[in-house]
Amino acid sequence: MSALALHLLAAERYWFFDQYMHSIDIIITTVFLAIVSEVLFPYLSDRFVADVLDVLAIILGSLWYVITRPHSHMPE
Repeated sequence: MSALALHLLAAERYWFFDQYMHSIDIIITTVFLAIVSEVLFPYLSDRFVADVLDVLAIILGSLWYVITRPHSHMPE
């Protein structure tokens, strides 16, 4: 989920704002996704389950984004 979200966020910033993703943007997005999906959603509904492995998957997805992002999209 986070890898897809980060790629879409990077594309949006590049196409609409001519900006690139910085490291702090990646960290904030990762933490936001983890808090919303693993804390807020389970708190609001019994249909969602908080799971530490999901947080690990979000972190791994963010690392995958960092590894696979094009070098031309890296900030100078």
